[in-house]
Amino acid sequence: MELDMERDVDAVMKEFGIGKSNPDYNAARTEIIEELQAHLQDLTHPKRVGDEIMERMEFAQGVLSLSRTKESLLMWAHYGNSHKGYALGLDENHAFFKAPDMLERPTAPKSVIYTTQRIHVDANRDDYREMLLCTKSLEWAYEEEVRVFRTFGKQFSDFEKNTKGQVHLFSIPHDCIREVYIGANCGAGTRKRILNAIDRHKLSVRVFTAHLLLDKYALGFTEIPPAQVFSYRVRDFYRNQGKQLKHLAHT
Repeated sequence: MELDMERDVDAVMKEFGIGKSNPDYNAARTEIIEELQAHLQDLTHPKRVGDEIMERMEFAQGVLSLSRTKESLLMWAHYGNSHKGYALGLDENHAFFKAPDMLERPTAPKSVIYTTQRIHVDANRDDYREMLLCTKSLEWAYEEEVRVFRTFGKQFSDFEKNTKGQVHLFSIPHDCIREVYIGANCGAGTRKRILNAIDRHKLSVRVFTAHLLLDKYALGFTEIPPAQVFSYRVRDFYRNQGKQLKHLAHT
């Protein structure tokens, strides 16, 4: 459907008896057209359209945000609790990343595009949602973000409440996890819980510890040999067993 604004304005003015012979005709016509153009531009500018689309998608589609890098100091500081947390390396070829989208097409992780310009959305494209949600300010380029989209469908009722609103969580298959990176400032207690979780879920993963390099502003990663990981688990097991025996001896 095409919009001929000038023709429509002429028709409306004619209907109200404002003809071209009226001395104020041209000024009034120009003013009306300019106001309509400004209003139309306000309704269709990228931010407003993007906000409306995302509001409609809120209960239909979710986004999992990942990263191509494990080496960003800023991301470890912001998302890794000042290097006290951990990061997981996932297998992007796993079936988890190929689940069907809203149109039943297989999906794949999509890299975020970083730019200084807001994207103009073409709603006639099948992937306009992904285009809209995979464009961010250039200021965030250091994140090297990759996004995975998931359709909620019949799982709509599975939404959970938290302090910030509604969230929906999808389980990541254990065999999708390939690496575990322990933060440079990770405490002994957190490290213990990580290794125990790997053992409890029988994960076949490589484990690395991060450390700050002395000669540059960067991180290094040292792999923990599988034998050392196993040794830690064994020591922890017998330490716990000793505590239990000691407790029994005093009861």
